[in-house]
Amino acid sequence: MMANRTLLLGTLILGFVACRNSGQEAPPQEQLGAVELEAQPSALPPDPEQRLETAAVEVAAAVAPLIEYLPEGLSPLYQGFFADPQAIAGLRAGLAGQFSSPVATLKVIWDPSLQQGTITLHLPESERGFESLADAVLAREPLPMAGVAPLFAAVGDYRADLGARFDLRLLSFGIRLSWWDPRSGSHCVLGGVLNDPEGRVMAPCFSCPRAAGEPLEVCRTEDGSDGSDQARQALARALRSDL
Repeated sequence: MMANRTLLLGTLILGFVACRNSGQEAPPQEQLGAVELEAQPSALPPDPEQRLETAAVEVAAAVAPLIEYLPEGLSPLYQGFFADPQAIAGLRAGLAGQFSSPVATLKVIWDPSLQQGTITLHLPESERGFESLADAVLAREPLPMAGVAPLFAAVGDYRADLGARFDLRLLSFGIRLSWWDPRSGSHCVLGGVLNDPEGRVMAPCFSCPRAAGEPLEVCRTEDGSDGSDQARQALARALRSDL
């Protein structure tokens, strides 16, 4: 088992070639270390209109966050799938303009004991875009999900793209967003529902795991939200990070 290292993936990537094996492989079992990847600038096409389109894409890529890719428990083939340059570029495009931080962390885990995989986008601790959601959580008001839905959709599109181009079993990996407050230790996630291959339907509840006992939950309802005061405090702290 090699130690994981951080990967920063740009839109175009050198130094890593994923296996394009046409055969099917059993779900990933072996954890691999990371491989250093670097971005390579692309040449502009000769046609003026194509050059304008290419320039627009490059501008979008410039404001999109870089992806810190942290694989865990993945076989070489599956590690390559999740690091696919086209899929990473699509994920970055989906996240462009959605938050101010320059880097987002993508952690992909295969748990052999549970025979289960998860794709988690960890929102940066410095992100300040979830204040209104935290306020609504504490006020027991309807939860405004407009700032969360595009992030969730970007991860869902990333998984759907991988499943369509490589292996349909990748669609069985759960997707979720994660917030963490380093001061209080509050950590909360929002996952998806089962049997949603497009990855667009968010679960009704935010879940905040605890060291002991059942996770704390805050759930969206028709007229507001449901959850204990302890759960609301934990979620609000995670959404606001170190504020």
